Amino acid sequence: MSQTGIAELLREGIGWFEVKEYLEAFFAFDRALKLDPENVLLWGWQGRVLSQISYGHLDDRRDRLPAEYGNTWIAGTDPDTWWQTCHAQAQTCLDRALALAPANPQLWQFLTEFWLQQGYYHNRDEERQKQDYAAALKAIEQAILLDPDNPNLWKTRIEVCRKMWNKATGLESAERLVQLSPGDGAAWKTYAYFLYMMERYDSALESYDRVLSLILDPDTNSEAEIEDLYFGIYLGRGRVLVALGQEEAALASYEQALQYQGYGYLRTEVENLRHRICLRNLDRTIATNPADWEAWYAKAQQYAQQEDYQAAIPCYDRALAIQPNSPDILKERSFAHGWIGNVVAALADIEQALALQPDNLELWDQRGKILANTEQFGPAIDCYDRILSENPNQIDALYSRALAVVKGEFPAEVLVERMNSALENLDHLISIPPELSEGYSEAAAEVWYVRGLVLINLERYADALLSHRRANRWFRPSLENPEDDRASLDALQQAEGWYNWGHFLVCNGYENYREALTLLQRAIELDPSHAQALSFYAYSLLKLKRYKEAVDYYEQALAMQPADARDWHNLGTAHVQMGRYEEAIASFDRALTLSPDDPQTLRCRADVLHHLGPNEQEEGV
Repeated sequence: MSQTGIAELLREGIGWFEVKEYLEAFFAFDRALKLDPENVLLWGWQGRVLSQISYGHLDDRRDRLPAEYGNTWIAGTDPDTWWQTCHAQAQTCLDRALALAPANPQLWQFLTEFWLQQGYYHNRDEERQKQDYAAALKAIEQAILLDPDNPNLWKTRIEVCRKMWNKATGLESAERLVQLSPGDGAAWKTYAYFLYMMERYDSALESYDRVLSLILDPDTNSEAEIEDLYFGIYLGRGRVLVALGQEEAALASYEQALQYQGYGYLRTEVENLRHRICLRNLDRTIATNPADWEAWYAKAQQYAQQEDYQAAIPCYDRALAIQPNSPDILKERSFAHGWIGNVVAALADIEQALALQPDNLELWDQRGKILANTEQFGPAIDCYDRILSENPNQIDALYSRALAVVKGEFPAEVLVERMNSALENLDHLISIPPELSEGYSEAAAEVWYVRGLVLINLERYADALLSHRRANRWFRPSLENPEDDRASLDALQQAEGWYNWGHFLVCNGYENYREALTLLQRAIELDPSHAQALSFYAYSLLKLKRYKEAVDYYEQALAMQPADARDWHNLGTAHVQMGRYEEAIASFDRALTLSPDDPQTLRCRADVLHHLGPNEQEEGV
């Protein structure tokens, strides 16, 4: 092939490289090198390609490799060996090119890129990575020595300095870059960044402002590149202004940045900055007029928005000392008290607010939530009844009331009535918005799930199972034959069907142990030797603090499966709760013979020994 043909292969390979089709680029350069093995540029470009190529590039192409590559390293199937060979080949190519043309700065830049890529791959080996980046710095400095006025080389040197966290050398490189390219906005942005990193904030601000005065050429910068540049400028400028203590100006700069890119971390930074500015302004207002209750209230709200309720409460206190009859302030202080676990104060505030506004349904809702969160389900239900008497279609009240019924413990004579009323709530709720009765949504799944719990309590098991199946996009893995309601109902003829359902209630994270007991009891009635059903029945009793019964069922389960370390551990836990420490130690010891390194069991055993004291330990063990 003529030199023209070799040049065409070189151009073809470079074209493939520029669109990141590295395997095709490799083939083009390899074909050309077979024709011209002394071509410096071909060796350099082949080394550059091999430093970028990865094993993943072969995932869907190995079967289409040209036949002549079938027995070469590039067709290998071991990722680790393949990667090592590939990068060894890359270094060999670059060394060959530099041996032929040691004064070619482009080849030294290619070698720099190779070492940068090596550093990326060695990100879990800090010492090796440092060596890679040091080699990259040495290579780019050799390139700059040969071509000191090439801006691209200085850009590469800056990239190396970033990787090495070498701020001083990075600043020196960025300063040289803006001298060579005074109209390059990206260069000025980089210069400003390193000035900021070196804490030269005034100079950094001047440099960011210099970029904003430049007119970026759309012919040399894509729209995305220009947007990215402006985002970085306004972001960096904002951080400089924060460092200079000019937070209002920084906020304006951040808001400009958000017009280009709305990254979550920046939105958080902006909100935090707004918070600080607002608090500072409110403090000035309060210093001028300490009796300004609105300023104290606004300050409390600022803290509450940041979920700093400990700081918010004293501000609410000051506002209420001046304006004691504000239901809004009382409601918000109640929420803050509730959030930090001060339930008594939260309830007192909401009661005071209700005395001022007895028809405020939001206050009744908040009171219901406080009571439900403290397991005062009867009074909570009364709150939701108050809401529903005014607004029978209030979705949150319908759901919360039904949930309170399910979670509460009521006398047998009122339990059925309570459960029927909860079922009415949920059926009414399902009938209101279409998304709860048609198709699927997360809210619908919760409603159908709670409805199933209500029906279990009413012993309407078939309806309960079908309700849980309506939520089966969440719960499908735990139910038999999720695509066939009839098959699921038929499964309840066997102990395994009841066990699977009960197991799901135990393990789904919602702590519906009472309903799980009901289902697991049915499994045990059908198969008294079902060890797993006995085990999970015992576990449910343990979670419900019915320790004596839990011990009985764990002993039954362990009689059938004595090699279950977790059951031995849980049996020991039940004994501890009953004050039966010697039995607990014996159970923990059995668990440790099966699972000697279980940290939870080791810790529990040590706690019991500590409780017994030295004399009792000797006697008990």
